[in-house]
Amino acid sequence: MLSRTACCANGEMMYKEYEILALMLSLGVLITLLIFIRLLSRLPKWKLLLSSYLFMVCAAIATVLEGFYLPVVLNHIEHLATLVGLVLLGLWTWNVFMRGRQKQ
Repeated sequence: MLSRTACCANGEMMYKEYEILALMLSLGVLITLLIFIRLLSRLPKWKLLLSSYLFMVCAAIATVLEGFYLPVVLNHIEHLATLVGLVLLGLWTWNVFMRGRQKQ
């Protein structure tokens, strides 16, 4: 039977299946966004939205890599990238929806 997680020499888990799946889905969505960049660029403040997603993809990459290399450093990078990505998403949301409402 195949193991659902990879283990290192001392028996600790290196990564989990859902982390790999989340990374693959994140990269798939990123590729789709880049293919349809012209459609994305029609959105207001689209660069802010894309930057937010790029930080989230970086967090997914750091999540998987922390099972193999520099777990403490990559864990901090993962959490920092998630924080920055969510702050950027919040700024995009505020700029698009709240500023538009204030101008009316």
